[in-house]
Amino acid sequence: MSEQILCDHVIVQDGRIPLTKNEEVLVCGRNEAVEGWRGIPLPQAQFQLNVILQNQGYLHARFERTTTQLRVWKGPVTNTSELKISGAEGLVNAGKKRKIVGYPLEPKKLDEVNEWIDMSLRRQGYACPAIKLSAQAWDATILAAAEPGERRRISKVETTGLESLDYESIRRYEAFQGGDFYDVIDTQITAARLLNQGLFQSAYFTTQCYDDKVDLHLFTGVGKGRLVRFGLGASTEELPFADLWFKNTHLDDKASSYTASLHGSPIKQKLNISSELYWLPISKRTFLGPRFKMERRKEPAYELFKTVLGIDLGREWDWQKVRWQGRVGPSSNYEKTLTGIGPKEFKTVSWEGSLNLMNHIYEAFSREQYEGWNAGFQYRGQRQGIGSSVNVDRYDVTFKHLWNLGAYSPPLFVFASRFEAIAIDSKQTSNLQERDTLPIDYRIFFGGDENIRGFARESLNKHGLGYLTAAHAGFELRLIEELPYHLQPFLLADVARLGTDRYTLDPPLFVTSGLGIRWASPFGTLRGSAAHGQIWHGDQSSKDYGQHWVYFISFGQEF
Repeated sequence: MSEQILCDHVIVQDGRIPLTKNEEVLVCGRNEAVEGWRGIPLPQAQFQLNVILQNQGYLHARFERTTTQLRVWKGPVTNTSELKISGAEGLVNAGKKRKIVGYPLEPKKLDEVNEWIDMSLRRQGYACPAIKLSAQAWDATILAAAEPGERRRISKVETTGLESLDYESIRRYEAFQGGDFYDVIDTQITAARLLNQGLFQSAYFTTQCYDDKVDLHLFTGVGKGRLVRFGLGASTEELPFADLWFKNTHLDDKASSYTASLHGSPIKQKLNISSELYWLPISKRTFLGPRFKMERRKEPAYELFKTVLGIDLGREWDWQKVRWQGRVGPSSNYEKTLTGIGPKEFKTVSWEGSLNLMNHIYEAFSREQYEGWNAGFQYRGQRQGIGSSVNVDRYDVTFKHLWNLGAYSPPLFVFASRFEAIAIDSKQTSNLQERDTLPIDYRIFFGGDENIRGFARESLNKHGLGYLTAAHAGFELRLIEELPYHLQPFLLADVARLGTDRYTLDPPLFVTSGLGIRWASPFGTLRGSAAHGQIWHGDQSSKDYGQHWVYFISFGQEF
């Protein structure tokens, strides 16, 4: 094995030792440095080099020093043989911590273990644990001694830095209540919500424990209340797209806000303006939500222009470690079908409502997409005689669940599932010849990355007429942190049935199988997949649909 000359007086005899610029100065000195660092004494160089090697997992380095030269044998890397945890039996399982045993015994690995045990205990109500870590070089064992203390409930919350903002109003962002067992995930979510809303430039909690209680202190730094975000993305379905987003959250001391967003792509152009006005005297958590939307869409079966002007009553709250978001209100709609089957132009009044749920674990790991669930229910309906020629209602139910199989940290496999059911209720359009009286948004068009990935975007459209019923399930099995560069390969499967009539599913079963890869880059999620679509129990209604491979690439989208 060739030797490495680090500098004139330091030689590595068995391979190479990578050094940063600062480490080179610590070991070898530098001529242009200040006087104390121009020449490094050999004992000091040996000490610094030994520290550097230990940080890289070389715990048994050997040194030979003469009057003018230091020779180094770094030896083999010492890999961790075992992780032992005492004092937290039944609370923390050492077997669930991955990428420690069999990996170099480095200080950063000790820090990783310490952070994992601390987080695990704080998630279970132990607000002020004490942890001592040590490593045994002779048998490469990491020893962790934990003292969880008592399981504590939240007693009170103090704040610093709110300035003119009303604390009772911004409590709507808290993911916990007084008397709840402490959970560090809840405080992290609360701080993240405050930051994402643009209310503060900084937000974090500290804890003070006594008896079986814990006091929280929220430290904040108030910002200007204005957020501007600009994003670029792309997919093989929507081609390049751009998003511009603006929000002002300091309309008053109750943190009322308005948001404007603009989305542009060759397929879709959309402007959204909405507000959350906490002006109701009876509640600090319920808001008035005026909204305006203007949209143009060009899909395979139609091209549509529409505007929506409405106002909602809305409320957001937390219960049972779930974030609940509800809205309901009337809308005035204008819609024009530019191409395709549907009413050429109409104006109508409709009622719209939604209820969305997201558990705290999903919210905390939403970027990583590791675990948790979210669900939603949406309703839209309009009545004949109020600008509409038909009575029609649309119901959408969605559910998504992510499992960290084995509860490892970091996860090894993540199993993801999503389910969707859509029903259009309109007795007056049960006859296909009358289907063109239904507005396009009251018909179902399937296919693409949002549901059946083995068929092109909205290609399952019954020759442009659309469907009235749909049921869909999608699945992914993703491998985590086993490939270089944080690449995550996955297997995928989808299955769906569609119905020409209301509350009825036709015999054809649309099935997709395939594979893909995901990369959570610092700038957004990049996903690519190849999926093959098949039709089981096909009949006359499905004979024109192709069965082939569909390739999808996206930047900024998730499962």
